[in-house]
Amino acid sequence: MSKRTDIHCPSKIVPSDYEYVAITYFGGMGRINIDDIPFVQEERKRLKDHMNRTSGKYSKHEHGGTCHCCGAHAIYMIAFYHSKNNEYIKVGQICAEKLDMSFDENQSNLFS
Repeated sequence: MSKRTDIHCPSKIVPSDYEYVAITYFGGMGRINIDDIPFVQEERKRLKDHMNRTSGKYSKHEHGGTCHCCGAHAIYMIAFYHSKNNEYIKVGQICAEKLDMSFDENQSNLFS
């Protein structure tokens, strides 16, 4: 993969340009079906409703793994909205913290 130059790459990202939307993925839950958990259902609905309001789509930049910022393979993902481009990115929880991209204070303890 060539060197990234998109606005979502770690060297160009501007945290204040992004709005927290929802938590999008949780690690394995053992025998529990993650789709049956009310919190997961609420987060998915929050993201879907936000995307319906903006008509935005996920950024199509090449990034490697699951984190749309650093390209790592993250388990815990947080969806952010970039209104300037009407795009969404899924950022790993560690990148979100390092970039100081705030997300709902009540949900940040899920990663502790």
